[in-house]
Amino acid sequence: MKGIIRDRWGYRAFVKVGKIQREKRFPPDASPKTMQAWRDECRVALRKLRPETGPAGTLRGDVARYLAQVRAMPTYAERARHLDLWIAELGATTPRQTIGAADIRTILHRWRHAGLEPATCNKRRSALMHLWTVLDGKGASNPVRDVPKFPPPPSLPLGRDPHGLDAKLKLAPRCRSRAACRVLLWTGMRPYELQRAEPSDVDLRAATVIVRTAKGGRVRMVPLTAQGVQAWKEFDREDAWGKVPQGSPLGRWLKKVTGQTIRVYDLRHSYGTALALRGTRLDVIAALMGHSTLELTKRYTLAAVTPDAASATLHLARQRLPAGLTAKNRYQSSESVARRRNAS
Repeated sequence: MKGIIRDRWGYRAFVKVGKIQREKRFPPDASPKTMQAWRDECRVALRKLRPETGPAGTLRGDVARYLAQVRAMPTYAERARHLDLWIAELGATTPRQTIGAADIRTILHRWRHAGLEPATCNKRRSALMHLWTVLDGKGASNPVRDVPKFPPPPSLPLGRDPHGLDAKLKLAPRCRSRAACRVLLWTGMRPYELQRAEPSDVDLRAATVIVRTAKGGRVRMVPLTAQGVQAWKEFDREDAWGKVPQGSPLGRWLKKVTGQTIRVYDLRHSYGTALALRGTRLDVIAALMGHSTLELTKRYTLAAVTPDAASATLHLARQRLPAGLTAKNRYQSSESVARRRNAS
């Protein structure tokens, strides 16, 4: 793996930005994701100290100008890593204005055929497209706009029973990870939103929480259940404000505790599923979860069998056809009744 060397003592990961280099040792059992996460964080920190620039108009130079303008973006580290991949593919000294849609399409399809998920390819496409938009403006020519996104795979039910998940979480030792997962499960918040939460946002007497979205949308007010109030109390006792583990570390902890293949974001899906199971309207669920469209909300409720659907199937099971009357005979008999009515 690039930037990671294995020796008899374990692994040595290093990052070089300009003339500045940082190194760190990892044990032999360290996962590649952990080492790559350190490299990403270190690269971002080094860029802030001394950003790597290039001649004006080149891809590297324009990436440095772009990153300087979007440094406050919550996904800044991921965005910088995606643009580094584009620089490696297109060339650091390549004039940006000479890059065409055919070049971008070829690279994206090569990544896709190499086994990269459609969502990851689309994120890399979005990073390059936003570079053009920020530097040249929305109305300017943008070759990325002519390259379509990869269609996402069919959505699968990801929601689980929140009560069952909460019971497993309670069996784990008290820690910040446990407190964070319980809050995410009973509020439907995004991990980035929980990272931004402040003590003044939570009113336990009124059982409400103000959610500051990480995507620049509107601030929303979410009422809390009794379990949600308990989760916030535990979150405060663990002093987890602004210290919630993000990404892979929290996900590995969650899988270890639950013994299931579950993502941190599935806690949010479970919240939406629990609401849908109780017959909550989609527009209400969308407002509670901060969704911009109802189509997005439907993806979060695929695992829910609504009360109306359950009642319909129960009614079907209780209803019996008359003896000797098949579906074909019923259709024919209804036709004969219709003919008699027309004749009269």
